[in-house]
Amino acid sequence: MGDFQNTVGVIDTRFKVIAKTLKPGLEIYHMQFTPKGEAVYISSNGSGKVFVCDTRTDEVIKEIQLKKPSGVFCSDRAHKFGS
Repeated sequence: MGDFQNTVGVIDTRFKVIAKTLKPGLEIYHMQFTPKGEAVYISSNGSGKVFVCDTRTDEVIKEIQLKKPSGVFCSDRAHKFGS
């Protein structure tokens, strides 16, 4: 897993640099943005939670308790192109 498994890097795509780092929980494995990008769901396997973060403020706006949340995303959109 490495030294960065608890870290999410927010990338500035214009300059190709890590602009911020977030540490919402332990063992961050998966993320998925809402359709319009206003929030991101971050699964934290080690914390047993999915954190919902506001993408403008980077604040955690909700926590959802799950036993092992790893892999709970992308199944709905996996077969759709460009969604």
